[in-house]
Amino acid sequence: MTNLEEWKAQADKIHQSLKLAKPQTETCFEAMDEIEPVLAETKIYSIVYLRATSNYSGFEVLRDIVKTATNIILRIVQAIGDIDRDLEPIQLGGDLLDALDIHIQLSANLEILKKQTVPIGEELDKISSSRTRITTAFAAFIRSSSDLFSLLRNDYGRT
Repeated sequence: MTNLEEWKAQADKIHQSLKLAKPQTETCFEAMDEIEPVLAETKIYSIVYLRATSNYSGFEVLRDIVKTATNIILRIVQAIGDIDRDLEPIQLGGDLLDALDIHIQLSANLEILKKQTVPIGEELDKISSSRTRITTAFAAFIRSSSDLFSLLRNDYGRT
């Protein structure tokens, strides 16, 4: 099992703990404490090991982690946050998911073009640019999530 798959399993476990009708405050704080390192490690892994031309299966697992993390954050906001104030990380998670979906599609297209032995320079430029967008979007998502978690901890006197 790769690190990404382990982190996906951890994110799925955290998400399951929040599937109650309305998670308790303590459960939300435990979920925040557990998902932050998963996101940080996933970001580092994606920067170090997922290259623009890497097989897109790693990006699919990354997409699954981000999707689960975004759902976790939404459940936390619904339970203990302010829905009007705390949606930025969810929006940024959506932006990151869009960037990942585009990258996965570009990667699939590149694989097809490689098999057809046609020039792929333009596709390589697109995929490299796509990889840069993912890195930037991931940083914004994690920063916003961390800021939200700090705000919620402060709101509840858990600093």
